[in-house]
Amino acid sequence: MSGILLCTRIRPRAPVVIVLLLSSPWAIALAQDYAPRHGFWFGAGLGFGPASLACDSCDYRRATANNSSQLGGWAISFGLGGTPSARLRVGAEYSGWLHGLKKNDSLPQIEHISFLVAIYARDRGGPFLEVEPGFSHYSLVQGTGDPIEPVSKTANDFVSGGGMGVKLGVGWEFPSGFTPRVTYSLGGDGTLEAADGSTIARGWRHKVLLFEVGFRAAPSRHRQACSAASHHGALHTSDGCTRVHWMK
Repeated sequence: MSGILLCTRIRPRAPVVIVLLLSSPWAIALAQDYAPRHGFWFGAGLGFGPASLACDSCDYRRATANNSSQLGGWAISFGLGGTPSARLRVGAEYSGWLHGLKKNDSLPQIEHISFLVAIYARDRGGPFLEVEPGFSHYSLVQGTGDPIEPVSKTANDFVSGGGMGVKLGVGWEFPSGFTPRVTYSLGGDGTLEAADGSTIARGWRHKVLLFEVGFRAAPSRHRQACSAASHHGALHTSDGCTRVHWMK
């Protein structure tokens, strides 16, 4: 699919070059070197997308410092876990969404801490589906303008509340570990309270749609063994590796 999309944006001769590259021994060897999933994994991602906010009864302006019920923002995620089988990964993931990056401004923030279950269609690479039940937290925080540390640690949250949430995701895993995905999360944060203890909102809830680019990596002894075996010119190794080499 990616090859077709790319061809529509470049000159007519480019598809021929792409076909030659994809059919080269280097490309075949790269695809076959990609070992099935196993063991410990870790990952991170950067995403962008809108959040929709609603309540049963609230002072919406005070809860969000905005008048719109849908706000754009950016998000980061971090995860780690294990691999029970080549087509199943489990673990824990943190994701945080923030409306903008403005210094000394009041910014809505949505956080999720969840148990991740990722189901893959193939033993190596390809599409996957994720389900992530867990906890959600909404807060109105003070921004710093710093992308590394965007939320002030010295200022108290202006508004906060938490509850349960769930996140669903679909994506594609590439041999390099590059893992783009689309996620949709729902959260019910219950009652929001201000720093002074007053109630700002009841029945607070949110929805977040994110388009994310990231990676998932797993240290693999199998790949190292395959790499060592390839230096000896083996087409088939004892550990199941397959090699295709340049013709000399």
